[in-house]
Amino acid sequence: MNFNGILVGAAVFLIIGICHPIVIKMEYYWGIHELLAQEFRVLRGWFPENPKRSDYYARQRAKYPNLTPTPSHSNLCRKKK
Repeated sequence: MNFNGILVGAAVFLIIGICHPIVIKMEYYWGIHELLAQEFRVLRGWFPENPKRSDYYARQRAKYPNLTPTPSHSNLCRKKK
């Protein structure tokens, strides 16, 4: 009987199991970066604010006073017409 398939399957299963925590950890740190970037996009006015968090956004704007709203691509396209 040929056991190569069983051995390769078991090896792949172990490699996936061992590397899964590494992937989760890396996605956690990339995801955190994206959440912070999204918050700055909201503060710049590129996306609408959550009305339930208006106090939070006011505090963030006070923390970053030189963060001026910059026009988004869609706003620039509308102004040209």
